[in-house]
Amino acid sequence: MSSWAIHKTSDGRVYYYNSKTKTSSWEKPDELKTEFEVRLRHFQLFSNSISIKTLWKEYMAPGGRKYWYNSQTKETTWDIPDEVKVNASAPKFDMNTLSVVNPIKAHKPQDQNESVNTPSASKQETQTKAEQKSVQLNKNIKLPSLDEITSKEKAESAFKLLLEYYNIPQNSSWEQVMRLIISEPLYNCLNSVSEKKDMFYQYLKEQREKKNRQEKELIKTARLNFYSMLDQLDLTEYSRYRKVELLAGNDTNFLSIRDDERHHLFKMYMSKYIKVVEKEREKKRRACAAEFDKIINSTENISVNSKWEDFKHKLLEDGRVIKILEDSKNDILYSKESSEPANKGSQLSYYDTPNDSALGNVPFKRSIKINFQIGNLDVLEAFQRKVIDLERKYIDEIMDQKDQNLRVERKCRDAFRELLNEHLHCSNITPVSTWQEFFPLIKDDKRYLDILGRKGSTPLELFWDQVEDLNDKVYRQRKVIEDHIRTLSTSSKDSENKINDIQFKVDSHTKLEELQKYLKSETFLKSPQGPTHFDSFALPYIHEQLLIKARRREEEETRRFERNKKKATQYLLSILSDKLNPPLHSNSKWEEEKSRIFGFPNFPHQFLSEAESQSLFVSFVDTMSKVQEEDSLEPGEYVSPSRRQRSNASSASPDNSDTSYHISKKLKE
Repeated sequence: MSSWAIHKTSDGRVYYYNSKTKTSSWEKPDELKTEFEVRLRHFQLFSNSISIKTLWKEYMAPGGRKYWYNSQTKETTWDIPDEVKVNASAPKFDMNTLSVVNPIKAHKPQDQNESVNTPSASKQETQTKAEQKSVQLNKNIKLPSLDEITSKEKAESAFKLLLEYYNIPQNSSWEQVMRLIISEPLYNCLNSVSEKKDMFYQYLKEQREKKNRQEKELIKTARLNFYSMLDQLDLTEYSRYRKVELLAGNDTNFLSIRDDERHHLFKMYMSKYIKVVEKEREKKRRACAAEFDKIINSTENISVNSKWEDFKHKLLEDGRVIKILEDSKNDILYSKESSEPANKGSQLSYYDTPNDSALGNVPFKRSIKINFQIGNLDVLEAFQRKVIDLERKYIDEIMDQKDQNLRVERKCRDAFRELLNEHLHCSNITPVSTWQEFFPLIKDDKRYLDILGRKGSTPLELFWDQVEDLNDKVYRQRKVIEDHIRTLSTSSKDSENKINDIQFKVDSHTKLEELQKYLKSETFLKSPQGPTHFDSFALPYIHEQLLIKARRREEEETRRFERNKKKATQYLLSILSDKLNPPLHSNSKWEEEKSRIFGFPNFPHQFLSEAESQSLFVSFVDTMSKVQEEDSLEPGEYVSPSRRQRSNASSASPDNSDTSYHISKKLKE
């Protein structure tokens, strides 16, 4: 029993395991191989060890002489190549006995006479002669002589002509063809064997293409004959393939097509048949619809609001409608035999449809019968088309009238806007204008009266739009001027050593002419705001608003100055009352105390002038003298408690602060 066992991996691959040696192998061990597998393995090893791969192949000339051809180098030789000699002298391997038997000695070259007289050469020559006798030559082809061939193109054509002369079949091999034509003089019109072989394969390719074209032409002719046969059969648009089998089952045109192809061709033919019938039926239906339209158009009293019930009996009893309905009950026949009517109500004519893309490319040339019948529903559809057409016209008229009204309303609004612009330039409309003030100016104007009662914006809305636009313009243009003045002010503060030649500032006394003049000056035009356009009618309102803002600014500055001056006065009084050391007395003089007073830090010189400070100083000293006089007691004078208390406090206070307080209070009073 063998120690080898067969196993499989997880992916299904087979491997072999030896339980004794604990080894595994992918190759099948000799113990598990069959006798044939063992012999085959020995043969492979023997062949690989003694054989030499060669590209030389052995051929037999018509005379029976052997020659060799190399497919890679395109060489031909009568002598045995060395590679072939080695393989020929190699020993043979017997698959039955698994041994090398009958070793062959090296091949001895034979001369030409020996090779010709061998039995195999005689047999090959006999076979070649038999092949030449079996070939049917094309006698209609005249072969040129070698002297007539002067170029390679002519040589190639002559070689192809030689092959055509021998009627070489498409399944022939080059070896067979070479044995047939090698004795012909034209065989040598080409120099190398590779060129002859290329022309041979090119000839086979051309013959195959020619045969394919012939087969396609035969198939096309068979299909056309099949379609012609279908044209002769009595078919309708509802016919099936079974009917064709019954009518033309033995016809040669029917049998010349394969059964599966016949089904396909019949399906294409019937598809064309149905398309032709539908096309003609639709054509006749459109013709009848046109006749109904003429009849209904000639009928009176049909309007947008007309109903079918009101005209139904009148239309259906019309003689023209009745005739069209009766004629549609008869089948319409298109035939190719005659152009005369076959019976009453029928029409005969020749029908031939073109091969267009809409109907298909199937040939169609036959007699057809069209079942075409119309009824009351077609008359109703014609009536509906008439009513719909009237509705469309009615709607178009309404839309035209609406557009016309819109144009009139737009013209009236434009005229009223022109009226507002006229009053704007005349300064009748200002940023603060009201409708009550403006209405008396336009109440009798035709442009105002025309817009009354119209759709869209009212005169009052247009007026307020004009006022708002004016306010927007004034605001935007005023902002431009204010930005320019602010820029000038900022630049003058930034430049310490540079003084602007022209400084413009709006105050409460600036006139409109001054503003207009400055806006035209070179300083303004060269500034970033220079390109701005100012409306002449807006400048007076801009000037007025600038004056209002200037007055407000001046009033605010005045109030601010008064507040600061009041604070400065209080500061000076506090200096005179409490901060001087030694303090003031009733005999103090301004010239003596001036330097001490002005020497205090942060003295508000900008709010108090020297004269005002001196006047306040004199008043303070005078008041101080009066207070001291009031505080002195006369003999027998009544002293009130408050006065006694103040007097005691004054005497007790060394800095006379209470006295200063009373002096300041009297000055404020």
